[in-house]
Amino acid sequence: MLMSSAAWSVTPAERMDQWKDAINRASEAGNLERTQAYRRELADYAASVGDHVEAVRQYELLLALRPRRRERALLFDKLGQQREALKNFQSAISAYQDALHDERNSFEANLDLARVYSKVDLNSRAIQMYKKCVSVNPRDMRPYMGMGDAYSHLGYVAKAIDSYKKAIAIKPAPEAYLGMADCYAREGDIPHATGILLQGKAVLPQAEYDVRLGDLYHKLGDLKRASISWESALAADAQRDDVRLKLAMIYDRLDRRADTDKMLKRLLSQYPDSPLVHFVAAWIFMNRGDREASRRESARVRSLAPTEVVQHFNERLLQLKQ
Repeated sequence: MLMSSAAWSVTPAERMDQWKDAINRASEAGNLERTQAYRRELADYAASVGDHVEAVRQYELLLALRPRRRERALLFDKLGQQREALKNFQSAISAYQDALHDERNSFEANLDLARVYSKVDLNSRAIQMYKKCVSVNPRDMRPYMGMGDAYSHLGYVAKAIDSYKKAIAIKPAPEAYLGMADCYAREGDIPHATGILLQGKAVLPQAEYDVRLGDLYHKLGDLKRASISWESALAADAQRDDVRLKLAMIYDRLDRRADTDKMLKRLLSQYPDSPLVHFVAAWIFMNRGDREASRRESARVRSLAPTEVVQHFNERLLQLKQ
């Protein structure tokens, strides 16, 4: 490593500048091997501190000198990860494909390519890549987990459940239990979904377990038990403002208007420019019969560039007020 332990007191930008100076000195001295070694350290460090633009630049410079095949495959994979972090998904796919051109059986490159395919809704391609991962390493649970998610997005619930079960058989993980529970809930099998959550309770984060359990009770129309579960989630993780939104929407229906107002006040104070929070407020006021307050909140939603989903339901709400 170029940096000593004393250098930890400097900022990330300063550390990267030191690496760049060292790269320039090594390059001027004609020491290509040391130049490349420093550049690899800089690229990896930039990636670790979230400077993805700098990391991409350095990985591309490393690749420009055409290193050996195995090293090239590793660098292409790392380049893909940084492009993916920048949400440049098509370029990330190209980098992963280049990595696989050099090392077609690279487990990590296959896994990374499968994951980014899922991100851009190419789930059938993702499944093909996950299957390739399984053929390379059948004892890693991640490909089965990814296949479960991909099958679920495609609507193949039975195949998704089977994939989640295979993932759990290798290594019980919260995401697998949650994925299975969601699949059963989509099929309307709420008791089975609840049972899966109970099975996974030992490995699920307490807050997430209670959030999903509350969602299931809400789907069943049991608002009281839903509120109890969501309140437990907040007790376990006070930062879950998404749960506060859920509670605000059902407290009124449970004749707990004071609790609704308390939740709304906090949310509107913390997120004054959130279209979703203002839409929830509009929906609550509409249910109370306060059309003026609801209209005011809906107008606020319109002014905040909401997502397509929020905009759609906000417009439907405005139509009800006419």
